[in-house]
Amino acid sequence: MSLNSLARRHAAGTKAGRMLAAASPPLAGSTPAAKREKAFETLGRYLPAETMAVFPAAIAAIVAIPLSTSPAAQHLREVLPWAAYWVCAALTPVIYLLTALAKQREAERQAGTTPQPFRPHPWPPTAAFIAFLVWAFSVTNFITADQTKAWDALIAFAAVFVSSLLSLVDRALGLPSPD
Repeated sequence: MSLNSLARRHAAGTKAGRMLAAASPPLAGSTPAAKREKAFETLGRYLPAETMAVFPAAIAAIVAIPLSTSPAAQHLREVLPWAAYWVCAALTPVIYLLTALAKQREAERQAGTTPQPFRPHPWPPTAAFIAFLVWAFSVTNFITADQTKAWDALIAFAAVFVSSLLSLVDRALGLPSPD
């Protein structure tokens, strides 16, 4: 999901956002492997596009580091992917909130209303954080090929379970599903 979609979702909950949405037209938008891909796509709808671009790029850069035989270099090669994982996981809700605030202010300017206090619902940034924690395991080279084979079924199950759970919580809270 792009940050614009996430922010639009937040802005729709504000007075200015509802006014703008009422005046704007809506935006257009079997096998186990296919089910797994669909689950990861569903998780991706909760994530800011920036997170989905930065994390794979960071992992690719880490994998490109030339191998060295020194124990320190080997340890660094093992630690860096996990450091990138946790940094991106922590930044995901922050990016969501900053974008939601910017989109709210933009909607207020376009509607000609005065700025309202920023009071986002806590669930969308929480959902984005949870989705990232699972989605990141689908990124190539984040975990080794041997680990991927060993954990593939568990990762697929987590993607299906978490994406279903996030969608269910959205419906229970009465929030619109991510675009």
